[in-house]
Amino acid sequence: MRNPTKLSLLLFLLLTLALGCTAQSNYSELVEAVRKKDDSYAVTLAKELETRGESSFGLYYNLGLAYRNQGKNAFARAYLEKALTYAPRDLAARRRLREVKEKLSPDLSEIDVMGTPWWTEREAQLLLLLPSLALLALGLRRRLTGVRIRRTHLGLLSGTLIAVGGLFFLLNPPSQRAVIVSSSARILPDPTSEANGMALHQGVLVEVMDKQRHFVEIRLGDGKTGWVRNAELVPVTGQVF
Repeated sequence: MRNPTKLSLLLFLLLTLALGCTAQSNYSELVEAVRKKDDSYAVTLAKELETRGESSFGLYYNLGLAYRNQGKNAFARAYLEKALTYAPRDLAARRRLREVKEKLSPDLSEIDVMGTPWWTEREAQLLLLLPSLALLALGLRRRLTGVRIRRTHLGLLSGTLIAVGGLFFLLNPPSQRAVIVSSSARILPDPTSEANGMALHQGVLVEVMDKQRHFVEIRLGDGKTGWVRNAELVPVTGQVF
């Protein structure tokens, strides 16, 4: 029974290696296609990689560039935003995102539901963890040695914890985000409504609240909420659609 087990393990390793080589080959082709402005082929390659479960800054950045070259700026914005969730301080991606937003509407930043974070969620959690551990260490020291905690130290750490927690919530909110990519998207009062609702700006960043069948509830930057068809959105964070 040991030989079949070894053979199965070897086949699994070879298959994993082959899939990895194929994905790397496709990614190299994607970068080359974007460089040569073969944008339709680049989009096809990127979608194939995404379907296989690949996700990375490079994948979404190049997909965003391909859509930008095609003039599909709302899709470009969605995937550049998605790329920045992996490398939020990449200045080249932020510059491309700013250019795309200008083409969509100069006023887009004023109607977006929130800004693009400058750090990843994991980095924010680490920043939140450090003052929490420091407070815990002070508490343990007081418990074990009887040494009193200075109010200045306690106040400084508590203030840091509150400030970092506030930044984490504001810049990396727990809600999911998406970009409106349809030029005919309208916000409806409920999923069953047949009335024509308010037209939405193409390329605007919205907050995802809920999902029912083929509809998604969103919140706009001005606080308005409503429903749109899920085909009119591209998710930036999460895969709720």
